[in-house]
Amino acid sequence: MIKAVRLTQEREQCEELEFLIELGGKDHLLNGLGVDPKKGVPSSEVKARKAQYGTNEFPTRPPKTFCDLVIEALDDLTMQILIVCAIVSLIVNLW
Repeated sequence: MIKAVRLTQEREQCEELEFLIELGGKDHLLNGLGVDPKKGVPSSEVKARKAQYGTNEFPTRPPKTFCDLVIEALDDLTMQILIVCAIVSLIVNLW
């Protein structure tokens, strides 16, 4: 059943309804996952499901440092053109 859920997540939005119908509809999917459509997962199963499947959270990424942001900005072609124009403008003004 978990494999079916993963396959559903990978499909395009227009294909999802057809795929769900092929699986037997939402009621079949909910029964296969052991979920009540109005109450959700029983509270007695929450810990077991967390242990089996993990938490439903994205892993946190470390924030980018200021140097990383500057290097990323300097990688942009528009920024490179603006820097060259600023240098030319500075040279012309000082000359």
